Amino acid sequence: MAEDQLRTDEDVEAILRLAVQQSSTSSEDLRSRLRLSAAELGISEEQLIRAEEEYFQEKEEARLREEREARAKEERAQDRRERLWRISGGFGAAIAVFAFVYILNTGSFNGGFFLFLLPLMVIKSMRGSGRRSRS
Repeated sequence: MAEDQLRTDEDVEAILRLAVQQSSTSSEDLRSRLRLSAAELGISEEQLIRAEEEYFQEKEEARLREEREARAKEERAQDRRERLWRISGGFGAAIAVFAFVYILNTGSFNGGFFLFLLPLMVIKSMRGSGRRSRS
């Protein structure tokens, strides 16, 4: 029944990988088994060395790529936090101006000119200060 389920090289590789993972052996034992398996499959020592170097190079490139992606993700998150902080600070200033204008309008002083400035303050706060920190 198990013989019927083996259909591809990937099946064989997966079974061998699982068997190696389940057996707890030293690195040198694994290397000698790798050489023995390669010899049984007709793979030369040079081909095995090239394949091993390529494997570890790809593994290192994948690790570096993951680090770059994590760093870029963190930088985007930091940028979002800074932008939110700038916007919230601008809204705070706009609310303070609005409160000031409201108080002026409740008295006898006509603060129409100040009401004209309010939308400008809000627009400016939403656009940010225009200054960005450079790393």
